[in-house]
Amino acid sequence: MTTEIKTTITMNISVKNEVFNLNKSNIPENCTLAAISWFLSGESISTLQLKILNIIINLITEKLTKYNVWLFIGNSTWQPDTRVVRYRKLWNALKARGVEIPHFGETFEQMQESAQGLKFFGAKLISELSTTSVIQAIHEERCAYILALPKDISIDQALDKGWQVNNIFDRELLKFIAKSNGIILKAVGEFDDYEAGFVGIAKPELIVKLITR
Repeated sequence: MTTEIKTTITMNISVKNEVFNLNKSNIPENCTLAAISWFLSGESISTLQLKILNIIINLITEKLTKYNVWLFIGNSTWQPDTRVVRYRKLWNALKARGVEIPHFGETFEQMQESAQGLKFFGAKLISELSTTSVIQAIHEERCAYILALPKDISIDQALDKGWQVNNIFDRELLKFIAKSNGIILKAVGEFDDYEAGFVGIAKPELIVKLITR
């Protein structure tokens, strides 16, 4: 049986807090960022995260009417540089692994090359209709985030640089959301955890706007 959703907020993640502590070297310079967490307990991790993601999307739709919600996902490891990998890229590779996200609008995808192989990074517009598949994708690829961004923001800059899973929140994506006045969310919870949910980071005024009744 689930308990009530537990929400915790801090208005400055650069100081010790009960929401999310991030190494200061990973916080963008000259920028104050706040954090909010939503947690539930009592059911499977996927079920808890799905319930909270639906709540978050409803909040964004209601409170931030000029924002879109995106799934940002990428390869956490280098992929072999083969014809099949190049052909499938990101979204088709996920589809081949049983993960397909329906009910989307815009879709973006970019590739990085190095001596180690290939990495693909993509963004897909999502809604409450696609959250079940989004949770599945998040569990399939650790290098995944939910971003709420103003509708007029170009996401090419974030895709060009890609992102990592170190320290949970990637520094380049934090810089991107600070510059664009967006919100970045990361799913939290492992298979044996009692609680699960999402942690979000944004500028303090945006967090306040999101939670104000």
